[in-house]
Amino acid sequence: MDSDGDGKTNGQELGDPGCVWVKGGAAPTVTTGITHPGFKTPSSSFPYNSSDPSTLDCYNAPSTGCPAKQDPAVKTLNLTMAPGTRVPAQETTLYCTGFKVPDAIPYHAIAFDAILDNRDVIHHMLLYGCTSNSLPAPGSCQMSALGCRDLVAVWALGLPDQCMPDVAGLRFGKGTYSSFQLQVHWNNPQLVSNHTDSSGMRIHYTPKLRLYDMGIMWLGEYNLWIPARTENTTVTSLCTSHCTQTLLEAPMYLTASLTHMHLTGRQSRIRHTSKATATTTLINFEDVYDYNTPKWTFHEPPLVVQPGDEMQLVCTWNTTERATNTTFGDATAQEMCFGFLQYYPKTGNLHCTTHTGYPICYSASTVCGDKCPLSIFFQNITNIFTEALAQCDASQSGPMGCSDGCRKNVEIIEAMRTSACLNTRHRTEIGAFWALATPYKTVLDSKVLHCKSIHADFGKVVLTNATFNTSAEVSASCPSDANVTRHPPSSTSSTQPTTLSNGATTPVPATTLVDDPSTATYIFPSFLTLSVLLISSLIF
Repeated sequence: MDSDGDGKTNGQELGDPGCVWVKGGAAPTVTTGITHPGFKTPSSSFPYNSSDPSTLDCYNAPSTGCPAKQDPAVKTLNLTMAPGTRVPAQETTLYCTGFKVPDAIPYHAIAFDAILDNRDVIHHMLLYGCTSNSLPAPGSCQMSALGCRDLVAVWALGLPDQCMPDVAGLRFGKGTYSSFQLQVHWNNPQLVSNHTDSSGMRIHYTPKLRLYDMGIMWLGEYNLWIPARTENTTVTSLCTSHCTQTLLEAPMYLTASLTHMHLTGRQSRIRHTSKATATTTLINFEDVYDYNTPKWTFHEPPLVVQPGDEMQLVCTWNTTERATNTTFGDATAQEMCFGFLQYYPKTGNLHCTTHTGYPICYSASTVCGDKCPLSIFFQNITNIFTEALAQCDASQSGPMGCSDGCRKNVEIIEAMRTSACLNTRHRTEIGAFWALATPYKTVLDSKVLHCKSIHADFGKVVLTNATFNTSAEVSASCPSDANVTRHPPSSTSSTQPTTLSNGATTPVPATTLVDDPSTATYIFPSFLTLSVLLISSLIF
């Protein structure tokens, strides 16, 4: 049977040409190039036709048109990975490649197109502007590299090519970015070992500068713990009035918004609250979120956000089919909660994010040594916890139960637990992190004791720039409690606990939030106090 009439049987499109597969049986004979049997797969015989709903291009949504590309002054620049770049035989890989770009004069990028090579593995691509003069060698990477943190373009399955509004463009070249970093997310769940890919992006740019520079603002939560077998887990990340007052130099004009979660994401919302009128507007709402079909919401005319307004991102997940808890991370099987707001005029590199519900803009912008960005610090310690869980097998004893990878990560965690700086100057943020890290506690605490018992030099690690991939040294020589300014209590409004489908709640993060951090007071719940005492008893 050929339901969609594209010349391929339903079995061929699903990887089972003989129609012999049964539920619970072996994998189909074909596991790559799978297509939908109900939609004509675009080909020379059946090209994609936006007016024909029986055709479908899952990788490139129909273009919304970008007449500015036709301007004779507009040039193109292709940023693609090297031909034959090998895709690792693992489910999730983030791969980064740096590119030098013309910088003799300033330019405006007015559009971005996806260049797709291997559609079997490509899931999404991010393009970052780099302020660093040195480019790292191509290879596996984290969410962003030092010096390449300004997100400038996004492509994912189903998204149209990006076209800037007529009044704005993404500035690069002289006086700004002299290089870009392309980050590609490969998804290879079948662990195929012979995939290669040379996908990338095409930039349309012009020396005819527009009135405004374009930017992308981040919203989101960097630390997630989503319980298994739960129908409805919701997390809210608040970009507070204080944060926008601090971050914005002038009103910003939002032209588009996009939310991002992973496989268990079910619903997302972005709300804007005006300080002047106290009115709240739902500006982005995906009632049925689908990881494989992200959607830009375009705001025409642009939505005006004033300094002092609030932005709220709400993410909801359904893990009823998962037997294990889900944490924050890059892997497809992990989760995220981010919102991207395209706006003008650009104001620096705007990240209005939270960690364990705590607005990062409330804290000193750096950690211990004044060179380590707090948001990157939290992202890295989240990765350290995740790696420790993956490498520390609680069932193993002897040297096998304290492998090099396990020992390295639990030593780092112990050093963080006892650092004078992290437990004084940044007591609130670290306390909130330890509170949310409860699910890790049993495994990690047992490994601390076990590794101590077989390694006399355990615990000698110093938290350095190598640990966190930053230029800061994070060690016990950081400021003591005597150097930390404390403020009197004031009225607070606590964050809301996550409501589960059974009516129970997850713990409220161990912070209370106020609109002015200079008058904040922080309350540690009794369960956190007990956990700190338990940690202390293990260390000493």
